[in-house]
Amino acid sequence: MRKERNKEKTERLPWFGLGFLRPVMREYRGLLIAMVISGALCSAFDAVLPLYQRYAVNHFIGGGTLKGLRWMVLAYLGTLLLKELFEMWSAYDASKMEVDVGYSLRKRVFDHLQELSLSYYNQNGVGYIHARLISDVDRIGSLCSWTLMELVWDGGYLLYVIVIMLSINWRLGLLLLLLTPVEILICFYFMNNITRANREVREINSRITSRYNEGVTGAKTIKTLVAGPRVERAFVDETGNMYHAAVRVGHFRGMLRAIGDLAASVSLALVLWRGSSLSMIGGIDLATLSAFTVYAIYMTETVPSISEVMQSLINAQVNIERVSGLVNTQPDVVDTPEVIAKYGTSLEPKRENWEPLYGTVTFRDVTFRYPDGQETVLSHFNLEVPQGARVAIVGETGAGKVRW
Repeated sequence: MRKERNKEKTERLPWFGLGFLRPVMREYRGLLIAMVISGALCSAFDAVLPLYQRYAVNHFIGGGTLKGLRWMVLAYLGTLLLKELFEMWSAYDASKMEVDVGYSLRKRVFDHLQELSLSYYNQNGVGYIHARLISDVDRIGSLCSWTLMELVWDGGYLLYVIVIMLSINWRLGLLLLLLTPVEILICFYFMNNITRANREVREINSRITSRYNEGVTGAKTIKTLVAGPRVERAFVDETGNMYHAAVRVGHFRGMLRAIGDLAASVSLALVLWRGSSLSMIGGIDLATLSAFTVYAIYMTETVPSISEVMQSLINAQVNIERVSGLVNTQPDVVDTPEVIAKYGTSLEPKRENWEPLYGTVTFRDVTFRYPDGQETVLSHFNLEVPQGARVAIVGETGAGKVRW
């Protein structure tokens, strides 16, 4: 019984591996553009909402009148409605993009797997290939849809807020902007730790997926060889490692969230402190100060979200490299262009050009051993299959048909 070894090598790709995704994204260019535009408009309407609060405080409370309240309420509700409509539109596009990209990548990977030589499956476990085809492709699909959408939402909102704050009061706006780089550095410090822990979790999860597959497909062999306790110990060890790695991720995320809340409180305190000082000398009105308090809280919530999106992009590089490594793996035996032009490929065969085959298949003194194996599978094997005969190779799991 041979143990599978995963020999697939992945090459580190530049620019987070986004070049590998360019053909897929180009295929859905229209959907991508619609998703970005709807997300940007959603962020714009979201950034405008605190200005209604500023207007209400300045006009109704400061002016001591209710004139125009009805139109202000209608405008506010209309802005909310447009925001929700564009959010629904962008969410729908992101969901469709995730499904479409996943479908295209899975089809591309599956088609390529049909063209690879048998030696590839000898050197790479079924569970390992399943992880590439399912887990990694899912991660890439999420990157091209929801991760990108969150970047548009949060990045667009932050840009709009900066422009609005600097336009209504540049002094207070610059004060908030000075805190942003510090918060970004803190977020990236914690996100780097989260990234390392997440990489470990994904690697362990890939091994667990492989063990699941091997445990199910090789259940008869495990029972026959009474290997259950050994297999169970290995599985428990892997799940235990994943548990500890996942707990570390939770610790770092909890610390990041706590620091984010602290940053929001500090930003709000600075706005109230500096805004109160400016209001005493007539440098800012109460309505503008109320709008800044809202922007201060939202900005400190947006920066960690953008940092997390960027880290998700960095994390997804591993998934892209794995899928790219599989797709770029070349089979040991490659048909010449002349053969493909006449007979087609394994996925698109030109059966009408296939000549009928006649003759006898003969094995004479064949000795065979797997490239990564130590035992000889066939030794001085002889067999003759006459024309028209059918040969069936049967045996229990682990007898040579299925590798362990």
